[in-house]
Amino acid sequence: MQNKSGWGLRKFLERIEIPLLLVDSEGSIVMENEMARQVLGKPADAIEGNRGGVVFDCVHSFEPGGCGGTIHCKSCTIRNTVEETFRTGQPVYRRGATLRVIKDASEKDIASYISTSLADDVVILQIEDISVS
Repeated sequence: MQNKSGWGLRKFLERIEIPLLLVDSEGSIVMENEMARQVLGKPADAIEGNRGGVVFDCVHSFEPGGCGGTIHCKSCTIRNTVEETFRTGQPVYRRGATLRVIKDASEKDIASYISTSLADDVVILQIEDISVS
């Protein structure tokens, strides 16, 4: 996607120094910026087209049903916030979120603040102040 000045969406995203993910209505990542790739420790091809829980290595994404298909997904702050923004069109600013993930062969809690906003047919998911415990 490019505008009249020749700036494409990816080029624009790459200039933003906050981890950003563009999420579709199915919960799949359609694009991300370099900061998101660094935070996630994954290349674009391991992010794009995958559901959020898979991208974040959520422990529940490895269970039967996968990301979005387990009983735990109903209480996922990240998932619910993205869905809320799709449903209402309203942005959400700095909502606290904790996600249990598998990193370095062990389970860890990752806490962050997330913000969302609707842009056409995707939600922009911003991730800030990430801490691992």
